[in-house]
Amino acid sequence: MNMVGRMPSRPDEIEAVFSERQATDRPADGPARIGPTNGMTPATRVGRSAGVVRWISAALMVIAVFVLIGALPVVRGIEMLWSSVADLGFLLRVGLPVTVTVAVCVWWLSRRAVGERTRLAEPPRASVEQAAAVAMGWPWGTTVLAVLSAAMLAIAAGTYARRDALKNVFGPARVTLHEAYERHTDGPTIEHSAFDALLGKHVDKDGWVDYAAFRGDAATLDVYITLLGKAPFADLGRDEKLSLLINAYNAFTLRLILDHYPVKSIKDIPSAERWDAKRWRLGSMTLSLNQIEHEQIRPRFAEPRVHFALVCAAIGCPKLRNEAYRAERIEEQLEDQTRYVHSHDRWFRYQPGANEVYLTKLYDWYGSDFAQIAGSVPLFASRYSTPFNAALREDKPPRIRWLDYDWMLNDRRNAR
Repeated sequence: MNMVGRMPSRPDEIEAVFSERQATDRPADGPARIGPTNGMTPATRVGRSAGVVRWISAALMVIAVFVLIGALPVVRGIEMLWSSVADLGFLLRVGLPVTVTVAVCVWWLSRRAVGERTRLAEPPRASVEQAAAVAMGWPWGTTVLAVLSAAMLAIAAGTYARRDALKNVFGPARVTLHEAYERHTDGPTIEHSAFDALLGKHVDKDGWVDYAAFRGDAATLDVYITLLGKAPFADLGRDEKLSLLINAYNAFTLRLILDHYPVKSIKDIPSAERWDAKRWRLGSMTLSLNQIEHEQIRPRFAEPRVHFALVCAAIGCPKLRNEAYRAERIEEQLEDQTRYVHSHDRWFRYQPGANEVYLTKLYDWYGSDFAQIAGSVPLFASRYSTPFNAALREDKPPRIRWLDYDWMLNDRRNAR
């Protein structure tokens, strides 16, 4: 068999070369020489190089997973777990073993696959190691693994860099609702009369805001906001705290809109100046709007009706009440707000004929909050609709459809 001029590639050709080499390399008085004497064949060098690449790829995957763990509270399922822990100890106890296990499994599987290919491709004779190495070539699986790990790290880095912008893409974090404060009436109170007067003057009964006129009273709003910064928050009772937090959120949002007015939507305001801007003084705290809602209100009050009281200056939000919330009336006011939402088709529509219910996206974003109180979103909403409640009691649950959320400004000029 003449193999001159080309490198053998098929196993039978490699075996033939081995037989020829064995015949020509055998000394007259001794056995055939077997392989190189330095202990490092070409195939071995390829294998070791591929192994190094696999280890580096595994390390990159570990780094990428850790970066994603830090960035992916944007995903509600992961954020639910993330928000339940706040210490590095949990990350080291759970996150590290899981991450390392996944990375090692990926590396081991790739190594096993490449090793199996190497074993099948190599001829059983050391004297043709070079031919086998050339025939086998660089393991393509190792290259794919390296590219994937690099891509995963790049995606993780990009996700982490844009984590603030992505927070609202998948909805807010899930929290466990509980009452963190006691009700008592012997503590200090906050005077909300200035804010009450501003709301009565510039907001109509359906929540439309006359922002153009409100600008003329911006200084009065600033006086009230300064008052909020001096509130003895820690000494307030449960209802005083809740009314203060709701009023503060709505007052700060109004000030934010006035800072940029005229504007078509709150979303036209740069994201860095919007919900995550830590600029608002509340007692001894400096908070963002998101922190007020997701850290100060939701996890510390078992009260999902606040979602119908916090107004983000959009038409899709519930109406802005034209009076301030007060501790002595907070239950009445929250209940009235909730009933208003469920009596207007901008937020709630039940169609018995089609057996469908149209709900505001607030129920989608904060479904866990309502479910923790009522058992499910439909059960909570049915408290405010007799026909819907009857359908559920008859075991005919309607199909849920989500209403479009209109982010246009709740300006009186946009009233419908």
